[in-house]
Amino acid sequence: MSSSLSSDADFEHMFEIAPVSLWLEDFSDLKRLLDGWRAAGVQDVAAHVRSHPECMQQYGAAIKVLKVNQRTLDLFAAPDQATLVASLGTVFRGDMHAQAIAELLQLWSGALEFSNQTPRRRAGRGSRCGTGRGRRQRWPCAPHPTPAGWRRYGRSS
Repeated sequence: MSSSLSSDADFEHMFEIAPVSLWLEDFSDLKRLLDGWRAAGVQDVAAHVRSHPECMQQYGAAIKVLKVNQRTLDLFAAPDQATLVASLGTVFRGDMHAQAIAELLQLWSGALEFSNQTPRRRAGRGSRCGTGRGRRQRWPCAPHPTPAGWRRYGRSS
């Protein structure tokens, strides 16, 4: 049992010190949302979200942030995860709509691995995350589900 505890502690340590931004997210509510849209007869998800902009808010709200590492907090100048999560609506906004639709289309079609370049805003020095005028930067994003995530989506890894 101690090797398991060591393994968990090792994972936590590696997650925290990774030199890249890492996000652990739960997409299970998103899966239910997309299944609901399909059950309601949605076939062209891009047209659906264009005619119902509130669907993009539902999409964003359905992705639950479970954990981010220190590098992520540094990139967004957030003092902690709670502040970052509370600020996501102001950090990711406006010009991210096209990227979010591209991500949604890939998920809709069953692709669980993809990459995207998304703009991000970093709060200015001394500002809280997502407030004030920040620098706009391109941020590579390459989501990849865990093996458990694959199983929840009816796939094997």
